[in-house]
Amino acid sequence: MNIKNKKGDEVVLETIIFIVLNLVFFSMMIFFVVRAGSSDVAIEEANAKKIALIIDAMEPKMEVNVSLEQVYNQASKNKFTNVPVYVNGNTINVKVKDGVGSGFDFFTTLKPQLFFDDENKLLTIRT
Repeated sequence: MNIKNKKGDEVVLETIIFIVLNLVFFSMMIFFVVRAGSSDVAIEEANAKKIALIIDAMEPKMEVNVSLEQVYNQASKNKFTNVPVYVNGNTINVKVKDGVGSGFDFFTTLKPQLFFDDENKLLTIRT
């Protein structure tokens, strides 16, 4: 007589399916987290906020240099050749690709002037 343990086979199969589905789920989660951290939007938002906070902290007749190496590298990767940072009213905008870009408001009444050093990938801000 041939007796098979069907209940034991089902438990092993369910466990294998559970493990495979968990591996697929967590690998997708890791992929999206890594992708979101290096995306164009994250770079634009982080640099717009950084520059706006620097402008808010500036005093009259002050000059600050900000490294935009990450912005320039991402813009060149996207083949974006326009000016990556500009002021629109009281909003600093950063773009690394065609489209809207990301903006962040600053609250100072000073009018910042932006000067770019493309060779060294620096932004000089003067008030």
